Amino acid sequence: MSRTGWTAYLFLIIIIGAGFRFGAIDRMSIWGDEACMIYLCRTDPGDIIKALVSENRPDVDVAPPLYFLILHRWMKLFGDSVTSFRGLSAVFGILNILAGAWLAAILFDRRTGLILGLLTTFSPLQVWYSQEGRMYSMAACLATSTLLLFVLAAGNDRNRWLWFLFCLSGCALIYTQYYGILLMGAIFGLAFMDALKRPVSRQRLFNVLAAALICAAAFLPWLPVVFKDYAHAGVPGGFPSYFHPVRSPAFLLAKLTVFGNQNYILDHPWLYAAGIPLFAFAGLSGLRFFREYGIRLGLTCFLIPFGIIYIGAVAGLRIYKSHPFILFQVPLFLVIAFGIRRLAPILRSILIVMIIALNTYVLMTLNLGGEYVKPRTEEAIGWIAERVREGDRVAVMPAFLPSPMPTVGDLLAFRYYAEDRFQVLYLHGDSIREILPRLHPSTLKASRLFVVYQDNLHLQSHIEKFRDWMSKDYRIVEEHALPSGIRDFSMGVILYGTRGEQDHDRISRPTAGIHRDHGKHPV
Repeated sequence: MSRTGWTAYLFLIIIIGAGFRFGAIDRMSIWGDEACMIYLCRTDPGDIIKALVSENRPDVDVAPPLYFLILHRWMKLFGDSVTSFRGLSAVFGILNILAGAWLAAILFDRRTGLILGLLTTFSPLQVWYSQEGRMYSMAACLATSTLLLFVLAAGNDRNRWLWFLFCLSGCALIYTQYYGILLMGAIFGLAFMDALKRPVSRQRLFNVLAAALICAAAFLPWLPVVFKDYAHAGVPGGFPSYFHPVRSPAFLLAKLTVFGNQNYILDHPWLYAAGIPLFAFAGLSGLRFFREYGIRLGLTCFLIPFGIIYIGAVAGLRIYKSHPFILFQVPLFLVIAFGIRRLAPILRSILIVMIIALNTYVLMTLNLGGEYVKPRTEEAIGWIAERVREGDRVAVMPAFLPSPMPTVGDLLAFRYYAEDRFQVLYLHGDSIREILPRLHPSTLKASRLFVVYQDNLHLQSHIEKFRDWMSKDYRIVEEHALPSGIRDFSMGVILYGTRGEQDHDRISRPTAGIHRDHGKHPV
């Protein structure tokens, strides 16, 4: 394939990828972890670092500071509306397509690069995190870019600029997501193993050793924080309760290839029969060419991190989290893309069409449509805004009952949409027993109360106890359920009136629409 033709096809793939990543990017409301990102990154860089190294760090997935600092600058330039805030992840998602296609073209050929570009473009997992304001899309892009720069540098030992860029990208990766350390370890491990198996120049050995030392030294200042973050990972959300020695690897592989979300896998079991055989067939076709350097690189950079995390989790370490595995998706796709490339032309075309069709179905039902959303906070606020009257109070229950966290992002997510709109009481406490007395009519001095809760840990029994307790002083006027196809993220709103309130409980003065220019609000 000519360079011009390859460039034209790649440009088309990137346009499609951009459409998937920016299309319906505001479909989901801002949710807890994203709200923490927004409110933290509105502050100065020094305050961001102080918050991340403190003992009482923000309620976000534990991570190094680079993404937070870049997001801070991004929001300064483009604001913190939903589209602007998530746009940073979408941009990194698009760059990841380009980096992956370039990597496969160098390791194999241009057609393989286009196939890998298609796999990345239509990957529901890639699109999902390209539409979420967290560090995973940036980390995935840096992981692919680091692999690309390593391959370029290894092919030109005397070009120290390439080795410098490889070190720079590797340091950026490990300062974005801790799982990047495992990828860097896999890269250096493969480089040293190759040096033992065959004669290499002294310059190559020097470059690899120097790069490893530079990356290790660069991360040393942050190392004490790693241990604090590991301790923080034990709080709810830090270590998933669904980890199972047998089931989790199957779920993870399904996420990395076609499905994108574990709840979606459970709701659409027929996709196992449709999707897994296609990718397994392509992957096995690629494994036949194990002697190819690109195949060994892809397998090493996928299997070593996967093995370390899995074995550590089975041994009891709190290191198993499924979403950072997006870092290792492109290495896996290297094997699959090359396997597809080596098939007969007719079989290759059929397989590509089937994979694209299957992924498009998942995208349209999971990422771009349907009820697979995080908490529908904006809809909840809209429902309240249509009914609220002067003097009404709105109480937002914390997530993770009956043991709520001290700082819960879900409260901030509500604040993001409701700032200055209602009289909102953001409830905090170590237990439900501390929270409930604050909802007594004599304390609130209001005859009507909206209660917003998130049933994110299957807490129906606790919700029923809460309703029984409220029935002593209140009566239910109206309630509204906001279910989610993603389990654990359903919401509900209950409008309570005191026993003595005798009006018809209907709106007399509807409020204006929700103000969306969040960037104008003070922190």
